[in-house]
Amino acid sequence: MTESNLTHFPVLFQHGIRKKKDMDQGSQATLMTGNNAESLTHNKKLLFISSDVKPSFFATGVEQGLAPNTVMKLIDVYKDFGVDFKKDIVLTSKLEVLFERLFSNQKTEEKILYTSLTTNKKAISLYHYKSQSGKEGYFNKEGISFRGSKAFINPLNGDYRISSKFGNRKHPIRGKVAFHKGVDYATKLGAPIYATAEGVIEYIGNNGGYGKYIKIKHKNGYSTCYAHMSKFSSNVKLGSKVKQGQVIAYVGKTGVATGFHLHYEVICNGKHIDPLTVTYKNEVKLLDYELREFKLFTNKIDETINGRGSSEKKV
Repeated sequence: MTESNLTHFPVLFQHGIRKKKDMDQGSQATLMTGNNAESLTHNKKLLFISSDVKPSFFATGVEQGLAPNTVMKLIDVYKDFGVDFKKDIVLTSKLEVLFERLFSNQKTEEKILYTSLTTNKKAISLYHYKSQSGKEGYFNKEGISFRGSKAFINPLNGDYRISSKFGNRKHPIRGKVAFHKGVDYATKLGAPIYATAEGVIEYIGNNGGYGKYIKIKHKNGYSTCYAHMSKFSSNVKLGSKVKQGQVIAYVGKTGVATGFHLHYEVICNGKHIDPLTVTYKNEVKLLDYELREFKLFTNKIDETINGRGSSEKKV
C-alpha cells in the first residue's frame, strides 16, 4: 500500500482545529473528532484523498492508498444512500475520503471520518458521527443515516464476477436443470472470504459436493453458508463467534466445482432467499438539538478539507 497519493494532517489536539504550515504539503489541518480524542502518534495518522473516479470504483480507492476493506465499506455505505455503481459513476465523478489509519499489534485499521462522492445525479457528502444520545453512523448534511440498511456485506473484496445467480439453472457438471440455492462468485484461488454478518459458526468441515463448507448462524432467524473453499481461517472453529467482515476462509474449488469460486447462500427461517436482495431499511434522523451539534461538527470537517482558517489558529 502506498501513501504517495495521501495528504497527511500532522497536528491533533482536543476541541478544535489547528492550522500548521508543512513544508512538503503546504498549509494543512487536523481535526478533533470526539470529546476524548487522543493526540496523533506514530501509531495513528489522519489522512485525506481526493481523486477522479475511474470506471472501477474499487481500483480507484486502492490506487489512492485505501485498504481494500475500507473501499468495500465505502461501497456498502454509498449503496445505502442509493448509489448504483454500474449506472451512476461517470467521467466527472470524484471521490474524497478523510480517514484515520491506526497501527497496533502488527495490524493496520482504517476508520472513515468523512467521504464525498460526485455521481451523475448529485454530490453525496457523508460524515461518521456519534451523537450524545448514542446515534452513530454515516450521516448526510441533513442529519439522516441509514444505519444497518446493509444487513449483510459482500463476502468477497476485489475483482470477482457472479458466475451463477439464485434460481433455476443447468448444473455445469451434472447437466440437469435444478434450483440453485445461492450465488456463485468466480475469483482467484486463495482470495479471502468474509463473514457477511456477525454470528456463530454452526458448521465447519467437509460437506459432500459443497467441499470445504462453513455455516454461520446470525440473529433474526438468518444463516449464511459458504462452500468450495480451499482452506479455513486458522482462528475459526465450531462455535466461534465471528464479526461482520472477519476472514473465515479462502476461495478454492473443493467438492463438485468446475473452477475457483465461492458458493454463497442465505437462509431465513429455514428458507433459502436470494443473497443479492438481503437488505433492510433503518433510517435514523438526528433531532433538532442533535442537529445543532452535528452542524458544528460538519463545519469543522468542511473547514479542514477546504483548508480555511489562519495559521496556528484554533477555531
